Amino acid sequence: MTKRIRRSESTRVANRLWKYRHRMGFTQRQVAELLGCHSKGDISHYERGDKLPSLITGLKLEIVYRVPVAFLFPEFYATLKATIRAKEERAGGRSNGQPVCV
Repeated sequence: MTKRIRRSESTRVANRLWKYRHRMGFTQRQVAELLGCHSKGDISHYERGDKLPSLITGLKLEIVYRVPVAFLFPEFYATLKATIRAKEERAGGRSNGQPVCV
């Protein structure tokens, strides 16, 4: 299941999906079929950053494009990482093995 998020131009999720799809030589339709999407429109929405893929779809994209999902969404990953590291610091280090919830 994919969470549909309408985003303005300034709030779109930057990604490298188009780059890796072209590197692999796939069309949007081919990727949609591999992922089990209903149409190539879903792939277009992901590539434009209009829609954020679910965890399962993100992992499928990782498999199809043969790169870690963090490479597909580098800015989003960096933001999440920085947020979590800051929370760890405020908690007194590396959270002493305790889970950190975002």
